Amino acid sequence: MQIKKLASLSFVFFTSLTCLLAQDIHNNPSSNHGNKFEQLGTILATPNEYRTASGAPGTKYWQQRADYDIKATLDEKKLMLSGTETVTYYNNSPDVLTYLWLQLDENEHSTVNNGGFPEESRMGRAVTPATIDKMIEKKSDNLLLTFKDDTQEQYKTVIITAPFQQAYNLTKQFSENYFSKFNFSMQPNLTVMVAFNKSLKLDLSAISFENDDVLGFAANENTKKKNLINKDLELWTIQSSLKYSIKNIREYRNNKQSLIDETLKNFSTKLKINISKDQIHYSDIHGWLYAYNLNTAAPNCYWDSDLRLGICGDWFSGNNAESAFSNAKYLANLI
Repeated sequence: MQIKKLASLSFVFFTSLTCLLAQDIHNNPSSNHGNKFEQLGTILATPNEYRTASGAPGTKYWQQRADYDIKATLDEKKLMLSGTETVTYYNNSPDVLTYLWLQLDENEHSTVNNGGFPEESRMGRAVTPATIDKMIEKKSDNLLLTFKDDTQEQYKTVIITAPFQQAYNLTKQFSENYFSKFNFSMQPNLTVMVAFNKSLKLDLSAISFENDDVLGFAANENTKKKNLINKDLELWTIQSSLKYSIKNIREYRNNKQSLIDETLKNFSTKLKINISKDQIHYSDIHGWLYAYNLNTAAPNCYWDSDLRLGICGDWFSGNNAESAFSNAKYLANLI
């Protein structure tokens, strides 16, 4: 009986407090609820078995625990601190943890290497050449980027991976003399992607078309994982010739279907096969105005150690994914 009275009293007190706070928020001009009478939400959360109405721990309250065993040695002559650490984490929650997030700050107090670079604990904004409105500027020890929404941000290090023309336009006040030594002539490319309901029964995985007005290269998607997502389709990518790309790149978005039809027609003629419309499950065409660089005698990347400004991309030394990877790795080693 005593327990019931206590429970009843608690309920009355909680209800009264709820009404009181709701009234204060409703009459408060500075309320972030817009002076509307609404549920209190996070201001006074609903009590449960983990938290009571007052915010105190409930009967099933839990808290995580971590024990740190740190062994450190200070070398006073070399001014070096070294050590080892073992972290033992105890999961006291009712849920199974599939991973743990461990934040490590590398050389946080160093004035060289990566020390002091992360000035705040947040991810940087997404930056693309399309979002930058002006050339990169030098400001004190940083690089200043101005965006199309008129906001500005400073960075200690800027790495650009973009087609040559875009990268050059953003950095030419710093990189013009460097790039003037090389002949970077970026070429366009049109690629048709098509999925067939039936196999074309071609005994090849890729083919290059020499001196063709329309076709440049074609490849069949035959990777091992293909069967996991497209086992009933035969996928082909057909790249146009340079001549055809130059002719159609700027207007291809307005002529997609006709370009697809012309490409497939020439593809079927060259390989002496019949392709009917009911065989085509899906088709599309993509164009790149700055796709690759014909000059392969170019440097691997651009790096200005004083500015901490770098540029990399497959166009430095080729036109494939392998070139992009090797150039980025080369730049990383320089940095």
